[in-house]
Amino acid sequence: MQSTMRLARKWLLVCLGVAFMAALFGARLGAAPAQEEQEQQQYSHARVVRLSFTEGAVTTQRPDLPDWSTAPVNTPIQEGFKLSTAENGFAEVEFENALSTARLGQLSLLEFNQLALAPDGGKVNRLTLNQGYATFHFVPSEQDVYEVKAGDATLTPNGKAQFRVDLDEGQVRVEVFKGSVEVSSREGPQTLTKNMVLDLRAGEPAELAQGITKDDWDAWVAERDQTKVAVQAPASSGAYSAAAGSNLYGWNDLYSYGDWGFAPGYGNAWFPDVAFGWSPYSCGRWAWYGGFGYTWIPCETWGWLPFHYGSWFFDPVFGWGWMPGGFGYWSPALVTWYQGPGWVGWAPQGVTHVRTAGGCPPGRSCATVVKTTTLQNGKPVSPQSLVAVDLGEVRSHHVSSPDIAPTQRAMLPGAPVPHAAAFLGASSLGASGAAAGAPQASPAGSRHVLVGKAPAPVGVREGGRAFFGRRFRA
Repeated sequence: MQSTMRLARKWLLVCLGVAFMAALFGARLGAAPAQEEQEQQQYSHARVVRLSFTEGAVTTQRPDLPDWSTAPVNTPIQEGFKLSTAENGFAEVEFENALSTARLGQLSLLEFNQLALAPDGGKVNRLTLNQGYATFHFVPSEQDVYEVKAGDATLTPNGKAQFRVDLDEGQVRVEVFKGSVEVSSREGPQTLTKNMVLDLRAGEPAELAQGITKDDWDAWVAERDQTKVAVQAPASSGAYSAAAGSNLYGWNDLYSYGDWGFAPGYGNAWFPDVAFGWSPYSCGRWAWYGGFGYTWIPCETWGWLPFHYGSWFFDPVFGWGWMPGGFGYWSPALVTWYQGPGWVGWAPQGVTHVRTAGGCPPGRSCATVVKTTTLQNGKPVSPQSLVAVDLGEVRSHHVSSPDIAPTQRAMLPGAPVPHAAAFLGASSLGASGAAAGAPQASPAGSRHVLVGKAPAPVGVREGGRAFFGRRFRA
């Protein structure tokens, strides 16, 4: 009897021990997801980065919609967005500091898994390259986090770094041009420094080599970087110059498409090179973004900063000018809204702190007015879409925001398309997809997974001559 009781006691202790270990193990397994979920709740997910360059067919998909659409320059990119390029399609995304970029080659697909702001002010950026090739140039501040996934590899730069990733049918290649990158994969952790190349192939040992053979894509990336440095020369001697603001996305475009000068009664301002009769917020389209509402996507290449920050004024001598103001918050559009029967209009918010009267050209309300359906369906805004409304009627129908529910079409930043650009009938990349004269791989084993075709050469606006504090082309 005693032996039976001892045996039962042993079994009870064993069962209790197993149950305890299982509970402990389960708690540890659940701790990481719980901690990650808690961190996610502390993050702000309202960040917006900029689609700063496109060539050829480029498409995007929002996380809350199944549809793909074309992606024009200055499309706001948020967390969960996907970006895809077709054959001969290329794209560049600028992060807030402008020096940090993600450049996407043809037939590629990039996902912005996380664009968050941590409580300490650090920006959390986690991206996934699902197909193709891309070059990443990251210049983080002290608290920023950048991470890129490709296949089963996760790449994390150590401070400032520039690197290229190729992904084709599970084969991953990483090339480091500047700085160093930590690579975590099935081969374990590895640190790559400048000029190092790592090849990861399924079922084969990793290959590590020294020396990069550049192709047309690498040359274009280097040329675009040099162009950004070139336009950082001071554009004015006033408070606002290209050098002072060159660390903010979209600032360098101001030098290429306009001139800085001093407007009496206003101060230092930027004047765009535009045709006579142009006015702000008159060419583009409205897209509905959750948390922001109707968001302006301009057709002007330079339109990122002047339509999301600062304020506009009209000077009878210089024309339309933009004053940067502060850059604390990104705005979907800085406009005053008007709405009436069958129509909706908007006008740029004016400068409120100047000493002299500013505003619109004589006899104009500065308002762009279209049919309600144009806004509701996200149709392009152009001179052809405008409707004629009495000036006094517009001014008497001021509203805080338009009372117009968007259709699903208005939630797309561009025209709808059936698929991601990378799958719109494009042929697979390889040697046949290379640009003419692309460098060949060296015998040292530095052959690219994908031979990188490049966009057209980058152009830089030539300098102008100063005239009454404003720059004009000679």
